[in-house]
Amino acid sequence: TRKESSAASDVYKRQLLSSVFAPDTIYLALVSISGLAVVVVWMSIAASQIAFRRHFVANGGDVRDLKFRVRGYPWVPLGALLCCALACVGIGFDPEQRVALYFGLPFIAWCYLVYYITRSSRQRRLSLAALARPSDALQG
Repeated sequence: TRKESSAASDVYKRQLLSSVFAPDTIYLALVSISGLAVVVVWMSIAASQIAFRRHFVANGGDVRDLKFRVRGYPWVPLGALLCCALACVGIGFDPEQRVALYFGLPFIAWCYLVYYITRSSRQRRLSLAALARPSDALQG
């Protein structure tokens, strides 16, 4: 119908504008942002590996009992963290890649902010729900 063709026309116009106005810049920005996301994900994997094993051992676990053993632990995850951090620093020195930091870091900060806001509100709801439940002593 007429509305659908108008909406499709708007999409095509936006795509056309991105191909006319600095297509190389837009493509490089998108590739840079996705590249930063990959580096940040690998950093979180390495940090999770370190944190998990420390927590596991601190709670009485033995690393030898784990089915998946990391060869070269803790040096492999620490090396991964270091290399990824160096890649992020390198992005800051490349003017064409720097856009990833301009958009990626605020986005990551926003994700953490939303997580902490929703986590704290969820914990408040759960604690109120626990208060509303009758205790075991009253049920007996």
